[in-house]
Amino acid sequence: MVDIRGSAELDRAIQILTPREHSVLELRRKLMKRNIEPEKIDAIVTYLLELDYLSDERFAEAYVKQRINKGDGPLKIYANLQQRGIDEHLIESALSIDEEDWVAYARNVVLKRYGEEGEETTPLLFNEWSRRGKFLTNRGFPAHLVRQVLGDYQSD
Repeated sequence: MVDIRGSAELDRAIQILTPREHSVLELRRKLMKRNIEPEKIDAIVTYLLELDYLSDERFAEAYVKQRINKGDGPLKIYANLQQRGIDEHLIESALSIDEEDWVAYARNVVLKRYGEEGEETTPLLFNEWSRRGKFLTNRGFPAHLVRQVLGDYQSD
């Protein structure tokens, strides 16, 4: 095993982790970009995991909160966490939020983007409903949540 305690590479890894949580894969990629030997990267990651300075679970939870605050839906968040090397069970755990809460998040995203459109009981015209639905879908909200938030539409 490579001894990395007190090394410049370990100091650099800790500096990377200081501003925000990182996934193990993100940290590995950043250390590889700095031309650190793979054996040292393995030793650094193992050491940081043992110290609990690095945690995919903590990263996933922080990432979900951050992305919800930015208006992203569960599908987009799920895909982004997969790209960052997070295991499926950790993703599902971090995203385990009540359906009503996801509906409220989606509703807030629509209100922030489009403002209030009078009475909620008045159905939107199809073109407007479609535009808002596409917006929510692009933000990562599944179709069943889009329908719950937007309700029925009124034909032109």
